[in-house]
Formats: sequence, C-alpha cells, structure tokens
Amino acid sequence: MIDNQLFNDIANYYRDNHWILSQEQVIFSAIENDLKSQETIDTAIHCLVLVFPRMFELLSKDVKLWGKLIREAFNKTISPEDDFIFPNANGIYVVQLREAPSQLPTKTKRKKRELVHPQAFFEMYIILLMTKFYEGKISIQPDIMMDMVTLARSVNDPYLANKTYQTLAYIYNLQHDFVQARNFAEKAWDYWATIPSPLESFLTAVALSTAYNGLGDSSFANQWGAIARQISDNQNAYGHRDILAHLKTKF
Repeated sequence: MIDNQLFNDIANYYRDNHWILSQEQVIFSAIENDLKSQETIDTAIHCLVLVFPRMFELLSKDVKLWGKLIREAFNKTISPEDDFIFPNANGIYVVQLREAPSQLPTKTKRKKRELVHPQAFFEMYIILLMTKFYEGKISIQPDIMMDMVTLARSVNDPYLANKTYQTLAYIYNLQHDFVQARNFAEKAWDYWATIPSPLESFLTAVALSTAYNGLGDSSFANQWGAIARQISDNQNAYGHRDILAHLKTKF
C-alpha cells in the first residue's frame, strides 16, 4: 500500500535515479496493490504517472512490467472500446488511440487493447496523466513536462512527439503561460503541416487561437480560429469526420 511516507518519497525523489532504482520493487508492488481498490486507485495512478517515464528510461528490459500497470490503470478508469479519449469530458483536447479503427463515439464489443509496444504505453500514459490533470488531482510542473518530452523521444515516434508538444500547449494555456503555449503549439503545427491529420491540425489550431487570445492578439487569435473551423475530413479519409464535427460544436 502507498502510505503517506512512500507517497511523499515518490513525489520528492522520483527523479533521483539511485533512489528510484533502489525502491523499484517496493513502488511497483505498492502501485499494483492499490490499483485493485477504488479507495486507493487515484493515489496509485498519481504515483504511476510520476514514475513511469523514469522506469521507461532506466529499465528498458523490464518496461513491459510497468506497461502492465499502465494497461491495468487505463482499463480500470477509461473505456478501452473508445477510439477517441477525452481526458476532460467537457473540453476539446482529445487523444486518438491509433491502433483501433476510428469512429465517434460508438460502443463496440471489441477485445480490450493489449499493451504490446511502446507507442501504446505512451498513449495510455498521456491519457492517464491528462485525465488526472483535468480532474485537478495532479499539478503538471516543469519536471513532469520534461519527463513527458523525454519519454516521447524515447518512444521514437514523431507523431507522439508532436502530440506531446500539442499537449503541452494545452497545459500551458490552462496555466496562463501563453508564450510557452504558443511556442509548443507552433512546433506541433509545423509537423502536422507535413503529415496530414485533420484532427491533430484542428486541435493545434485551437491551441494557437487560445494562446494568441491570451496574449491579447485578437487578430492572430481570430485567424487561427478561422483556420480551425476550416479544417475538415468531409470524405472521412482519415476517420476524423465525425470527431471534428463533434469538436466544432464545442469551439
């Protein structure tokens, strides 16, 4: 069980390589145990999203053991049958689970996704992290942001790296750091401009519109808002037609 002492130690020392390696089995067992109860699952997920990037970096041979915990936490808190996950049910930010067919938001009796590759680890990690962030149960500070970027680079998937930049833009917008939000959203936009993805382009344009609005630049805010509204997938070539129509009702 994650008692107050272990929780505080994880929060204070999770970026200390020597400490986290020496406590790896204790942390793993405590998180695994606390994921089993609704009374302790929030604390378990909080600790899991803190330590997972460190474990991924330091324990490459055993990362699937930690992936098992990510999968278990995900399946206990998120509907694995959904292809588009909203960490904030009332918001626009969304994560697409790319290994499944894309449609919004139908319930199908597919087999639950199994964690079999680092990209899946990362997608589920980012969903869990952002869900707890939007719930107000975890504060995403610079150390966590650094770990997000490091993990994305370790996974070596350009799509996920730029999804991370986009995600950071949404975080910074909520924290009213609009300069950083703009900078990260611009990085993501440069990528989506070369790799067509109507959904990710829309989300990034919305982030840019929000950032410029926060900076007091209504001209650029309106420009990016107009760009977002013009993005479409009318032929559903990318499987984004329905999700875009849904998101535009919120924007």
